[in-house]
Parts: sequence; structure tokens; C-alpha cells
Amino acid sequence: MNQDYSIIEDIGIKDIVFSIIMILSVVVITNRWLSRFGESDYVIIAASIILVGALAALILSIEFHLRRIEKLVESGDHTLASSIQDVEDSMDQKLSAAMQNTNNKITELSKRLYR
Repeated sequence: MNQDYSIIEDIGIKDIVFSIIMILSVVVITNRWLSRFGESDYVIIAASIILVGALAALILSIEFHLRRIEKLVESGDHTLASSIQDVEDSMDQKLSAAMQNTNNKITELSKRLYR
């Protein structure tokens, strides 16, 4: 149940309301348009409802997938930043060790030269 709410939250209630408005407006427009030519045909109205409903579902599905991709990219950015920080820390440790080793060698050479 919680996952269903998450899907509705991801899509957005505003988008669902707009989809319902699209479907209701196609009913009114199709009925008015067909009534100009005489009796309106309910099969055409039903087909119009299905067509606009499928269009609304397609738009909502695309938006849902884009939001999911955006979340994946954001999580990848966080993972990449964490990995970069780990590499930076590792390189810092290796560089510090190399600098310490170099300083020790220089100190040893200096002692040998002054003897």
C-alpha cells in the first residue's frame, strides 16, 4: 500500500487531475461536435475517451520514467562523489608516505655528506 502511494506521489496528484480533465473535456467536445451533425454516436465518444485516456496514461508513464531516471542519475552522482573522495584520500595517504620517505632519504643523505 505504501508503494502505491509512492507512485501516486511521484506522478503527482496535479497530473492525475489534469488527465481527468483531459478525458472529461474530450467527452464534452466530442459530444458537442457530433451533435452538430445530428445524433451523437456513443461509440465515437467512447473511442475518443479511450484515445485521450491512453494519451494521458502515456504522458504520465513518460513522466514517471523520467523522474526515476533522474533519481538514478542523482544517486550515481552521490556514488561518484564518494568514490572520488575515496580516491583523493588514498592518493593523499600515498603522497604523504612518498614525501615522508623522500624526506627521510634526504635527511639520510645530508647526514652522510656532513660526516
